[in-house]
Amino acid sequence: MRSVTFYLSCVPGVLSVSFVTLVAFLLNHLNLAFGFGTLSLAIVLGIVARSALPFAVRREPGEVAMAGILLRSGLVCLGATVSLAEMQAIGFGGMGLVVVCLFFVLLLTLWLGRAMGLDPRLTSLIALGTSVCGASAIAAGRDVTRASPEHVACAIALVTLLGTCGMFILPYLVLWFDLDEFRGGLWCGATLHEVAQAVAASWQVGSDAGVIGTLAKLLRVVLLVPALFIVIFFQRRQNRDDMHVPLGLPWFVVGFTALFFMRSIGVLPSAVEEHAGLFATMLLTSGMAALGLRTDFRQLHRLGMVPLVLGCVAWIAMVTLALSLLLAFMS
Repeated sequence: MRSVTFYLSCVPGVLSVSFVTLVAFLLNHLNLAFGFGTLSLAIVLGIVARSALPFAVRREPGEVAMAGILLRSGLVCLGATVSLAEMQAIGFGGMGLVVVCLFFVLLLTLWLGRAMGLDPRLTSLIALGTSVCGASAIAAGRDVTRASPEHVACAIALVTLLGTCGMFILPYLVLWFDLDEFRGGLWCGATLHEVAQAVAASWQVGSDAGVIGTLAKLLRVVLLVPALFIVIFFQRRQNRDDMHVPLGLPWFVVGFTALFFMRSIGVLPSAVEEHAGLFATMLLTSGMAALGLRTDFRQLHRLGMVPLVLGCVAWIAMVTLALSLLLAFMS
């Protein structure tokens, strides 16, 4: 049983995380996020705060506790935001395209990262963030990979940078390749990293494209669970002597799956469905703020250029594969 002293030592960290989270939401509300999603903005603000305040390390007990609890709870809530019925709007062809692209790029990134000599934990986070759902997938991968805060921050920086660039580029490429709204929305939803990036890009193409892009992206969120199974297998292969790599899925993935199926069969209370997205965003943003406050920028800088190269290659492969499938089978 932990002492009162421990809980008192957590108070400064809890207050710091709460403040960074509040600032992230405020900047996003005022449209001053400069292309960052709320989650990405929170971890960036946390890193800046730690670098600017030399006494930040004293708050670590509270930040450690909040990072774990908030991220896991937020991911559980995320399961209540989507159902199987919503996926039917993109059709079996659209769903097949999303599934093929996701798992091909996930496996390709894991293989390339190993070939490039990159840390398996960082490779797994980049693979999840690129192929599945950006910062949320990275947060989920943090537990199954035992990744450091620097690895998490690096992976999130990559998906934020590449996804933000793609958010502005893809709508113009949709026009260049003369794709209709269905295919344009599907392309954006199947390839961009964050939900907000996919929604913004697809709605630039058109209202119908916006709906299709959103649903395609939500399908990728659902596929987080099987993607984590693959990453766990990869981690076990890379760390045969490390028995700390889990054999099963953590509890928050079980919770995510349970809420997803409850919503799909219609037994989830309407109040939970209505507010699950808001709670998920609040919890995940707070968890990212805590991770940012634990991240040492000097360690992040030492990771070098290899992660950036891997992230670029993985995303270009995803965009190219999705476009090829659209032009070949859905023209």
